[in-house]
Amino acid sequence: MSSLREKALERLRHQKASIHDMDIDSIEQLVHELKVHQVELQIQNEELRRTEIQLARVRDQFIDLYEYAPVGYLTLDEKGIIRRANLQACDFFNLDRSDLINKRLERLIYDDDRDQCYLCLKKAVNEQEPQFCELRLDRPDKRDMWIRMQVMARPLLDDWSEGFRMTLIDITELKNAEASRKANEEKFRELSKTLEEKVAERTNELARQTEQLRRLASELVSAEHRERKRLAAILHDDLQQLLVAAKVHLDYSVHQAKEPAVTEAISQAIELISKSIDSSRDLTRALRPPVLYEDGLVPALRWLASEMQERHKLEVEINACKHPIKLDDDTKALLFESVRELLFNVVKHARVNQADIQVESQNNRLEITVSDKGIGFNASQIEKSPFPKGFGLFSIRERVAALGGEMITESIPGDGTRMRINIPVRTDSAESDKAVTIQAKKETQSTALTKSLTQDTRVKVLIVDDHAIIREGIATILDDNDHIVCVGEAEDGIAALEAVKELDPDVVLMDVNMPRMNGVQATREIARHWPDIAIVALSVHDDPATTQSMLDAGASAFMRKSDESHRVIKAILKVAHKKKFS
Repeated sequence: MSSLREKALERLRHQKASIHDMDIDSIEQLVHELKVHQVELQIQNEELRRTEIQLARVRDQFIDLYEYAPVGYLTLDEKGIIRRANLQACDFFNLDRSDLINKRLERLIYDDDRDQCYLCLKKAVNEQEPQFCELRLDRPDKRDMWIRMQVMARPLLDDWSEGFRMTLIDITELKNAEASRKANEEKFRELSKTLEEKVAERTNELARQTEQLRRLASELVSAEHRERKRLAAILHDDLQQLLVAAKVHLDYSVHQAKEPAVTEAISQAIELISKSIDSSRDLTRALRPPVLYEDGLVPALRWLASEMQERHKLEVEINACKHPIKLDDDTKALLFESVRELLFNVVKHARVNQADIQVESQNNRLEITVSDKGIGFNASQIEKSPFPKGFGLFSIRERVAALGGEMITESIPGDGTRMRINIPVRTDSAESDKAVTIQAKKETQSTALTKSLTQDTRVKVLIVDDHAIIREGIATILDDNDHIVCVGEAEDGIAALEAVKELDPDVVLMDVNMPRMNGVQATREIARHWPDIAIVALSVHDDPATTQSMLDAGASAFMRKSDESHRVIKAILKVAHKKKFS
């Protein structure tokens, strides 16, 4: 204020006008103007004071905001020397303000990050846009601290020279969390790798064990089939043949007996033996159905359908492909047993009296579908909980898988069930049982036993059976008949063909199940080359499939070995004279 007064006095001294030269009115006017100016000055002074107070308040607010902000603020000159810093910045660097001001920033940065700091400052100058970088501070207490720095190139207000303004944010916790995350990710990768290795190891072990179980299941199935075959062979080749032979001899003896009591006793024995033969035959068919191994899978399934109809009142419709399917015995047995198990499931669970079997073969694959329109079930639950009800399906699935196939279950509650078994096979255009070509030989190696023939009108009969005791029993009965002569015997189909060439019989009594060549093949060859020779089939079994196979091959009649001898003789005489026997 004193300086202003001095300037005013100086200005008045240079003015020429004097108050002594003014009149009263002019002086009064001047005094009035002076008072007005005085009032104006007072008002201006008050305004200035209020403005000064407001500026002080704004300054205090700015200082408070700048100094106590949660982020650090720095002002650097063009050389990178710190000119200003707020309290938070001082705390970041762990220095007092006096120690921080006038220090070069790069000296306070971790050695490995200084180049990054320099490049960030340079880029801010060149591009005139905010730049960002993350740095570690070199603190006196050596505590690791990360900051995120935002840099702007701006002129400094003091001298308007170029400088930098910086914002610093503490990101130490973020960096520690990131490092911890990376460490955890690395541990997780190691654990995942270890887990994957263990899973792969366990998976390989499980696959190996599964394969072993499947091989074991396959071996068990093969062992079961071999044991079934062995037991069936014992029943058929030993027990049944002995029973048949005993019946034949008793049947012959009953006609020789003179006393009624003896005749009655022998008849009772024959009846008991006949029942034993029937029971043994049923057991043999249950263990190893002959039709399965003699005629193939489809005829066996047709026989099974008739059995299910007779025993369980289940009507089974079969639709099968035309061409023959070549399968080994184990595969045929597995498929047959699987289909039988599935049909039993229909009987037990489906609540219907009808099922369908579809057999298709194409592209070297055989597919058998067993379906019904019953109540169905939840297939996924059976898959997850195979015991106890699903054990049969589980067993079938594993046995089929051992053959390189699969079993597919399609079922919805209330909408029936479809079970599909698919396995690899090969198909042949000809019958799987190959026909034997007959060649003329000067010297026969047949085991046929020849007898001297007389020129008479008796019916000449050739007996073909692989059991000597059966051949002998039948020969004894035939020799006792005046109209029949037994000209020879043969132990299998091949021997029968040689004997037919040599002996020229009128009738051949042909067993069905024999080694080397069975009765169906031998009958087919005899019917082809010697159509005038009549053939009577003989078998312990009398199932429709076996009977039809022999009749289709060319047999004129089919007899059970357990039939009375007079029926066998009647059949021989009728077919010999081209008459139909029933």
